[in-house]
Amino acid sequence: MKIYLKKARLSDSHFIFKLKSSKEVRKISINKKKIKYKSHIGWFKKKLKEKKSLFFIICEKKSGINLGYVRLDYENFYFRVTIAIVKNKTGLSFAYQALKEVERKINFNSILFAQIVKPNIRSIKLFKKSNYKEVGFNKDLKFFAKFINKRFFSRK
Repeated sequence: MKIYLKKARLSDSHFIFKLKSSKEVRKISINKKKIKYKSHIGWFKKKLKEKKSLFFIICEKKSGINLGYVRLDYENFYFRVTIAIVKNKTGLSFAYQALKEVERKINFNSILFAQIVKPNIRSIKLFKKSNYKEVGFNKDLKFFAKFINKRFFSRK
C-alpha cells in the first residue's frame, strides 16, 4: 500500500494524542510518562506554529485513513526525527515510505538525527534500512544520522 503525507493541522490533535498515549508507543518512547490531554493540546498548538518543525500525518493513499505521523524538529544544526505508526499498521513499510517521502520534501542539505530506545528493534531496523548510520549510543538509546544532500545545480 502506498502513503502520502499531509501537513498536520489542529484537527489532527486527537489522533496524535491517542497515538502518542497508546501503550505501544509509550513503551518505546524516550519519555514514558503519561500525557494529559490539556498539556498535549498546548504542546500541539505550539508545535504547529513553530517555523523549525515539519509535522506530517501519514495517510494511506487509497483510503485516506491516518496511519501515523512523522515530525522533524530543527535543533542546532540537525533535524530530530520522530515517527509513530498505529498499532495494527506496523510492519507494513508505512514508516519506511514516510521517511523516504519526508526526505523528498526537504529542499536543502540537512542532517536527520534519530534517538531510539534500545528495545525498539523495529525502529532500529527501519532506520538502518533507510540508510541512517548508527553514530553512537548510551545505556538506554542508540543514535542514528543521515545526511540529505540536495544538489542545487546539475553537473555535466
